Amino acid sequence: MEFVAAALAVFGIFSGKKAADAQEDAANKAAREEARLEGIVTAEKIRRLNVEERALSGETKAIAAGSGVKATRGAVRGILAEQASEFDKERQIVRTVGASRAATALQRVSNVGTMAQLAFRTNAFNSASNIFQMLGARE
Repeated sequence: MEFVAAALAVFGIFSGKKAADAQEDAANKAAREEARLEGIVTAEKIRRLNVEERALSGETKAIAAGSGVKATRGAVRGILAEQASEFDKERQIVRTVGASRAATALQRVSNVGTMAQLAFRTNAFNSASNIFQMLGARE
């Protein structure tokens, strides 16, 4: 009877390893997908900033032209340069935040995988201990 219990405990160890690996794989897939989606969201935010920048630049030039001022001179050129600088800063912020969110998703997965493997190891050691106790009790 102890042999059957020991065999079941060994089977449990192998089943636990397979389950922990499956959980880790599923978490990895989910994190990669979350990071991929964050990349798409970030790219879209940057695209919208580019559209907004072009529209604002066009409005600034139109207002200047309507006033009889050339857009390539003096204050208007300075305003356009300042607008471009601000949009560059905003794009950099969006990229940084997007990269941080993607990295956070990947780190969460690493934590889930580590916890699954630690749970497996704990259960495996407990099962091995039980096996040795069962086999030792026979003698």
